[in-house]
Amino acid sequence: MINSYELTRKIQQFARVRSTIDIDSSGEGHMAQLLMELDIEYYQGPEDFYPIDAEPLAGIDVTIAMPDGAPEPLVAINL
Repeated sequence: MINSYELTRKIQQFARVRSTIDIDSSGEGHMAQLLMELDIEYYQGPEDFYPIDAEPLAGIDVTIAMPDGAPEPLVAINL
Protein backbone atom coordinates (compact mmCIF):
# COMPACT_ATOMS: atom_id res chain seq x y z
CA MET A 1 0.00 0.00 0.00
CA ILE A 2 2.80 2.41 0.82
CA ASN A 3 4.32 2.31 -2.66
CA SER A 4 1.08 1.88 -4.61
CA TYR A 5 0.45 5.18 -6.37
CA GLU A 6 -2.84 3.95 -7.89
CA LEU A 7 -4.26 3.09 -4.45
CA THR A 8 -2.87 6.17 -2.69
CA ARG A 9 -4.35 8.43 -5.36
CA LYS A 10 -7.90 7.11 -4.67
CA ILE A 11 -7.80 7.42 -0.86
CA GLN A 12 -10.12 10.13 0.47
CA GLN A 13 -9.16 9.84 4.11
CA PHE A 14 -7.75 7.59 6.79
CA ALA A 15 -10.78 7.17 9.04
CA ARG A 16 -8.93 5.37 11.82
CA VAL A 17 -5.43 4.08 12.55
CA ARG A 18 -4.89 1.50 15.30
CA SER A 19 -1.60 -0.04 16.38
CA THR A 20 -0.75 -2.90 18.72
CA ILE A 21 2.71 -3.81 20.00
CA ASP A 22 3.37 -7.38 21.15
CA ILE A 23 6.61 -8.53 22.80
CA ASP A 24 7.47 -12.20 23.34
CA SER A 25 10.42 -13.08 25.57
CA SER A 26 9.68 -16.77 25.97
CA GLY A 27 12.48 -17.92 23.64
CA GLU A 28 16.23 -17.36 23.58
CA GLY A 29 15.82 -13.93 22.03
CA HIS A 30 13.14 -11.33 22.36
CA MET A 31 10.64 -10.99 19.50
CA ALA A 32 8.52 -7.91 18.92
CA GLN A 33 5.63 -7.35 16.58
CA LEU A 34 3.86 -4.19 15.49
CA LEU A 35 0.37 -4.62 14.04
CA MET A 36 -1.08 -1.62 12.17
CA GLU A 37 -4.77 -1.51 11.24
CA LEU A 38 -5.89 1.21 8.82
CA ASP A 39 -9.50 2.14 8.03
CA ILE A 40 -9.34 3.80 4.63
CA GLU A 41 -12.21 5.49 2.80
CA TYR A 42 -12.27 5.99 -0.94
CA TYR A 43 -14.86 6.91 -3.54
CA GLN A 44 -16.17 4.24 -5.89
CA GLY A 45 -18.85 5.52 -8.22
CA PRO A 46 -20.73 4.10 -11.19
CA GLU A 47 -17.92 5.10 -13.53
CA ASP A 48 -15.70 2.46 -11.84
CA PHE A 49 -17.91 -0.42 -12.96
CA TYR A 50 -18.03 -2.00 -16.40
CA PRO A 51 -21.28 -1.01 -18.15
CA ILE A 52 -23.54 -3.94 -19.00
CA ASP A 53 -25.36 -3.87 -22.33
CA ALA A 54 -28.55 -5.85 -21.80
CA GLU A 55 -31.80 -6.26 -23.66
CA PRO A 56 -34.80 -4.64 -21.95
CA LEU A 57 -37.01 -7.06 -20.04
CA ALA A 58 -40.14 -7.76 -22.09
CA GLY A 59 -41.88 -10.17 -19.70
CA ILE A 60 -41.58 -12.97 -17.18
CA ASP A 61 -43.23 -16.40 -17.09
CA VAL A 62 -44.04 -17.58 -13.54
CA THR A 63 -45.07 -21.13 -12.63
CA ILE A 64 -46.10 -22.07 -9.09
CA ALA A 65 -45.98 -25.81 -8.41
CA MET A 66 -48.43 -26.68 -5.63
CA PRO A 67 -48.58 -30.13 -3.98
CA ASP A 68 -51.55 -32.38 -4.83
CA GLY A 69 -54.64 -31.54 -2.78
CA ALA A 70 -53.47 -28.02 -1.94
CA PRO A 71 -55.87 -25.14 -2.56
CA GLU A 72 -55.22 -22.66 -5.36
CA PRO A 73 -52.38 -20.29 -4.44
CA LEU A 74 -53.46 -16.79 -3.48
CA VAL A 75 -50.96 -15.23 -5.87
CA ALA A 76 -51.86 -13.07 -8.85
CA ILE A 77 -48.96 -12.14 -11.12
CA ASN A 78 -49.79 -10.06 -14.16
CA LEU A 79 -46.73 -9.24 -16.21
